[in-house]
Amino acid sequence: MKRIKWMLVCLFLAVLIVGCTQLSAEQIAEKMKEKYNSIEDMKGVMIVTTNLGKQQTQTIKFAMKKPNKWKTEDERMLTISNGKTMWIYNKQKNEVTKLTLPEVKQPEFDYGKIIKDMFEKYDVKLIGEGKIAGRDCYIIELKPKGKDYFINQKLWIDKEY
Repeated sequence: MKRIKWMLVCLFLAVLIVGCTQLSAEQIAEKMKEKYNSIEDMKGVMIVTTNLGKQQTQTIKFAMKKPNKWKTEDERMLTISNGKTMWIYNKQKNEVTKLTLPEVKQPEFDYGKIIKDMFEKYDVKLIGEGKIAGRDCYIIELKPKGKDYFINQKLWIDKEY
């Protein structure tokens, strides 16, 4: 009987400790800001799924070097910018477009922009945990606060990084 009580006490403490260590969406976002501010460059893959009448999924490889150099690539386009000029290569047409950028142009996929916009433009909710490419992640849902922002988003945030 004492052994069962001891096991129940241990289980209760374990649940309490795990429950207390669960981060809120705000705490996760703050850690994301800290990490973003500490890095000089990054690369990754974005998988974007849209459902505007018909569900479509697009895979985009990206790389960024602060403050404003970046590259994106999908099956149709390759876009590269040195912060002053942007080159867009249309793979299907075998055609390059060159554009001069305004002084403070930021790419739309910029991780820092997502973090900055998160609590201003969206209702943010931690909806769970999961894995992407074998990595433990928090899953955060972003729902637009106003009519100007119509895209619901889910972000998988690596717990370690």
